[in-house]
Amino acid sequence: MFASACETLISNHDGPWHRDCHPLRLGHVSRSWRQAAWGTSELWRTVILPLGSMASFLEIEGLLTDWLERAKEYPLDIWIQFPWRSNSRHGSKALSGILLALKKCCGRWRTIDFRLTPAFAEIFQTEDLQAFVNPFSNGLWLPRLVSLSFHSQGLESVDESLALDFQNAPNLRELYINKTITRNDTALPTCLQVPHRLIRRLTCFECPRLQLHAILATFPDLEELEFKKDLELARRPNMITIHRQLKTISVTFADDDTRAFFSPLVILPALKSIRIKTFFSMRYSNMLKSFLGHSQALLTSLHLESTEFEEEDLIATLNLIPSLTHLIIHIANYPDNVYSEKAVLGQVFFQRLDPNHGGLFLPCLEEFEYQGGLIVNSIRFLEPFILRSQVGLSYAQLRSVKIRADQQSGIRKLSIAEYFDPQYIWEVLTMIDSGRLVLENGKRQRWS
Repeated sequence: MFASACETLISNHDGPWHRDCHPLRLGHVSRSWRQAAWGTSELWRTVILPLGSMASFLEIEGLLTDWLERAKEYPLDIWIQFPWRSNSRHGSKALSGILLALKKCCGRWRTIDFRLTPAFAEIFQTEDLQAFVNPFSNGLWLPRLVSLSFHSQGLESVDESLALDFQNAPNLRELYINKTITRNDTALPTCLQVPHRLIRRLTCFECPRLQLHAILATFPDLEELEFKKDLELARRPNMITIHRQLKTISVTFADDDTRAFFSPLVILPALKSIRIKTFFSMRYSNMLKSFLGHSQALLTSLHLESTEFEEEDLIATLNLIPSLTHLIIHIANYPDNVYSEKAVLGQVFFQRLDPNHGGLFLPCLEEFEYQGGLIVNSIRFLEPFILRSQVGLSYAQLRSVKIRADQQSGIRKLSIAEYFDPQYIWEVLTMIDSGRLVLENGKRQRWS
């Protein structure tokens, strides 16, 4: 019960970590609760340090020592937000004490999230504060560390003299970089040192001047890569970049830099999954045709999210990827956005899924998900899914269909009762009852 009450919502992106309750609060309920909380080491393994005020540092320093002792040998998940100002030598000394307390237990760090601010530079670079040595510059042995997040908030750059040395982390696999400025020829800020060959998952948010070719060269064994709002990706060198390990790519763009990302100069033969989120209409088929052709990758998963789609282009894009087993199509911000004629899927798309309609389309498809508007003539648009869900077929059996959609405004609503054939009604209801077919409207209400 206590563990559930103190559960922490960990954010690896922009937001802070959050929990509704912590063990100190439990201790205020009663003596028995305090004894139970004080004796349950698991409750103390998450350390959240919002160091917003220098005045609170001395209090936090004393509390942190007790907190870490109560956690005993449990692996630690740490979130630390540095203050925005370093306005006193006394406060800086207290902050240095907090950091040293964390360093002493670095062998137990499992996840750590650094939110650097200008005060971090002030504390360890100002001449009269040279006595306060950066405790993270060297000597860290991190056998349990698996995930590292690095955010430089309000910093134009981070001097390499402020080294954060995470080289000795044999189990580090996940790296998150947020709002960090790098040199044009590097993938990381010069102050951040990590074991490049060990990183398997890299997430980059709002990192100006970040270069895709530098990322791929720096992390040769990377398997998952996520970008968001990295607008400098278009400025790539005219050179071929080959990465033989990358399996998953997820990109979010507010303008037309996606085309630069999926360039024929980038060759990813091991690629299995692509997720693209945009806020504009684009022709996916033109972009992906040469990219996939040069990479010769057998893509199995595609997730497209946009404010609108061109249905014919979507069909042409999927024709390029017969190896797909998982397909997700989302209209961005559904159901709050205002539909245009391109913010829906229509009869043409669903007819193309019919295995009896021309050549077989997506022969390996096993899971399909759609969220957005519909323009279809009747409930019979579901028939391709019913046919594909049957066993003993010459193509893959469709195992899961999830549709969260409403008919376009002005078009009559759909109802399962429209089916005249009792056999079809029975098959649809059987798929729904087994969880293989989910039909919901924009309010997540089940279709009637």
